Amino acid sequence: LLWLIGWVSLLGLAVMIFGVIVSARLQVRAKKLVGKMYGAADKRIAICREIVDGSKVVKLQVWEDAYLQRIDAARTAELKFHRRYRILVIICVAIGRSSPMAGAAVAFAVFSRFSALRTETILPALSIFQTLRLPFILIPLVLQLSAVVSVSIRRIGNYLSLPEQPVRQQAAKGGDAVSGGTAAVLSFRAAAVGWPHKERTQQRTQRQQAAAGAAAAP
Repeated sequence: LLWLIGWVSLLGLAVMIFGVIVSARLQVRAKKLVGKMYGAADKRIAICREIVDGSKVVKLQVWEDAYLQRIDAARTAELKFHRRYRILVIICVAIGRSSPMAGAAVAFAVFSRFSALRTETILPALSIFQTLRLPFILIPLVLQLSAVVSVSIRRIGNYLSLPEQPVRQQAAKGGDAVSGGTAAVLSFRAAAVGWPHKERTQQRTQRQQAAAGAAAAP
């Protein structure tokens, strides 16, 4: 470019670099939107998990419509951030695709002020500007993907850095502690656990019936 149109080519490159700077500024905004989008997705997934875990209660209390409204509201909030993020991506890609042509237009406009536009000069220079189109398309995409990766790594790091679950202390005074220093949630002393025998069940039923008949007798 310097050999074909001289120092004017630097103006075209400056326009292209300015497009990259704008894409980088938009990348900061996209990073915030990605974080909000993932947060909204977590809320929606939490509601779905709550429905699955308490499906019997939801059916018993007839809460289907209420939960559907909550899911719709959470999904609407998630799509709002997702739409804004996709708009930023499209803008960055459009800037990358148009910056070589804008740089060429600026360079040729300034070049025409000092020299005549000749075919043997303009067409090779325009071809060189066009070859720079692919890198300037990929650079904004790489910036947007780096924003997504950065947010994902931060979320994973926050999850891994969460404190460990506190050790369960002895729940009650005099309670039995199990290995590891935690308190026993349930303990048995001199107890037998098992299914009742059929004969014992019948005898207990007969005694209950006899007691009820004696209580009903005048």
